[in-house]
Amino acid sequence: MANKICPSCGKEQDAQNKFCKNCGALLTNENTNIGEENLGTNNDNTEDAIFEDFIKGEKDYSDAFINDDVGTGNNTNTNSNNVTICPVCREKVESGNYCIHCGSKVNMKVKRCVNCGSVIDSMAKVCPKCGYNIIQKVPIIAAGLSFLFAGLGQYYNNQHHKAALIILCNIISLFLILIGIGVILVLIIWIYAIYDAFQTAKAIDRGEPTEDKLFGF
Repeated sequence: MANKICPSCGKEQDAQNKFCKNCGALLTNENTNIGEENLGTNNDNTEDAIFEDFIKGEKDYSDAFINDDVGTGNNTNTNSNNVTICPVCREKVESGNYCIHCGSKVNMKVKRCVNCGSVIDSMAKVCPKCGYNIIQKVPIIAAGLSFLFAGLGQYYNNQHHKAALIILCNIISLFLILIGIGVILVLIIWIYAIYDAFQTAKAIDRGEPTEDKLFGF
């Protein structure tokens, strides 16, 4: 089968590659070497077919449970045979900087968009799939705000409903101190608010879904 020439970097690619392993550019039948065998008009490696296959694979992967390296933002996996696993489409990539199946960088850290669930670059500020503005959060700031007053860290994490409930419970507990039964409750709420704000900010940074609820409410 005829090899292909990348239209972007000019590097020769294997015929079965859908994307250039050197720069990630899309490869079509038009990029086949001149003078090589004719691939035919019925070949399904057209741009539309590639795009449809990629979307289907992305949907199937998005419906699956978040695996360890997507959940934690670790780099792609490499086995003992030096075969890298693409962090986006999960296909095997034997060489190159870009996945030949989907065109993604194979050495990037990834996370999930909290809006549409797509796997994206961990440094992305806006989801390229749905356009959602991904707001980065600093866990230590979230924890520090709740240290100053329980619930402020939740507001920082844009969990306004949870923040309001924590602040309300904290105020009630402060009043209960006057009758001698609120000290322990204030400490419990304070420690919980600090821990929850810190863990939630970390989850937001990893692109994991978070709930704006307090114990289901």
